[in-house]
Amino acid sequence: MSLHVAPWSQEGLRESNNLRFEELRETNAELSSLQASSYLTRKDLDQARKDMATMNVQLKESNTKVLILSKRVNDLQDALGLMSSEGSRISSKAGNEG
Repeated sequence: MSLHVAPWSQEGLRESNNLRFEELRETNAELSSLQASSYLTRKDLDQARKDMATMNVQLKESNTKVLILSKRVNDLQDALGLMSSEGSRISSKAGNEG
């Protein structure tokens, strides 16, 4: 036994299939576009993470340099203070002896 489909129903099936095919094609195009956009966003995010990591390293290095320089400044200030007080003592001794 073979199935016989009425011609009007075959045409209806063909139109329905064409419509579904077109909808599927549009959906696939949208999906491809979203995947491309997602890829680019992920790529930008990865680059931003790398940039942030680099900046963190640079910030730590800068903070270390600032700390070292601050210690040097303190050492120099202490040395100047000692030199100044030594100079005052020498001047006062010279004044007392004279």
